[in-house]
Amino acid sequence: MEDVLDILVVDDDEVDRTLVRRALQAAGLQLVLQEADTCASAIATLKQQSFDCVLIDYLLPDGDGLSLVQAIRSIGIAVPLVVLTGQEMSKLPSQ
Repeated sequence: MEDVLDILVVDDDEVDRTLVRRALQAAGLQLVLQEADTCASAIATLKQQSFDCVLIDYLLPDGDGLSLVQAIRSIGIAVPLVVLTGQEMSKLPSQ
């Protein structure tokens, strides 16, 4: 029997969240997806529930994906994090 993956998708764009869901389902993964649309809601969710992985959009209404990664790590949550973006790399601020 295949394990079910618990994944949190953090993206303020409903279409992008749907695309991520469909891509993961098309890959044949058994999963439970939960969604958050801001950094604040992602952190609140992570404090209440554990996940196998968190997929984070780079551009969020209350911050950016890299700042969210730092915030998650600073509160001691150890979960695999993947930052995604549809932006051209040349348009992203340098860190």
